[in-house]
Amino acid sequence: MICSESQRIWCTGIIDADAVALVFARDRDKPQGSGEIHFNLALSTGVSPVGPIFKGASVRVIKDEESKCSTWLTAKREGSADKLDGDSILQLLAESDIDVLNRDLYLGVTKRRKCSIGTERGKIVSSLAFHEVLGGDEHYLYVRGSGLKTGDTFQFFSPDPQIGLMSRNAVFDNLRALNEKNGDKNIVFGGLVFTCYGRGESFLGQPNIDGSAFLENFPGVPLSGVFCCGEIGRSSSSFAEQDSVVQRSTKCFNHIYSCVYLVIMYTPARSH
Repeated sequence: MICSESQRIWCTGIIDADAVALVFARDRDKPQGSGEIHFNLALSTGVSPVGPIFKGASVRVIKDEESKCSTWLTAKREGSADKLDGDSILQLLAESDIDVLNRDLYLGVTKRRKCSIGTERGKIVSSLAFHEVLGGDEHYLYVRGSGLKTGDTFQFFSPDPQIGLMSRNAVFDNLRALNEKNGDKNIVFGGLVFTCYGRGESFLGQPNIDGSAFLENFPGVPLSGVFCCGEIGRSSSSFAEQDSVVQRSTKCFNHIYSCVYLVIMYTPARSH
């Protein structure tokens, strides 16, 4: 598990960190003839876009006494030159029959940033990042976290049980196809599940539904998991085919109301 030493805060045995992740690396010194371990990732989403598309007009990042960041912003509706404050933005959502008072809302922000790896030449990469909406007033819309810039395009997202169930069933079908394809070539010997604490029976309408997508396809195979608040998984966005700000080339690495599956497989070495 990886987290920056400067971000660790020890308190009665608990570590508070911005993010914790598992890192898997190839063993270059493994003995010959020992086979290979592979990982397959599947993602079940649980949110859908709501309301119009906006573009950030002015952006301010504020840190509180605990060094936690929030962003204050105004925006323009796509195709309009009028700058909107927080109240005006939320009113547009309310006019679309969206209950802004009793629903969890997130900004899905498309960020185009110049990135480089190692000595590679930098290039523009598009990614989708989610920021929890904290509220709005006659001055700003307030969201959790930082990293937004003026000109970033965003749309609101809200938890959607129907999307969550459809996505989970799609994962079930994909895992079944993986099991049928493997045969004796690849042996599934374990699985990890990272699921949002907001999912479960109250959200999807059935108990243990996320875990059963794995267990019913690989009976007897050990499965472990953890509840999360922001599930990490490298994947193309599952929202690409919906009428939203997200494009097919946009990547999403930190998800909300999702379940990330990691299927662990072993491929025996070929006999010569």
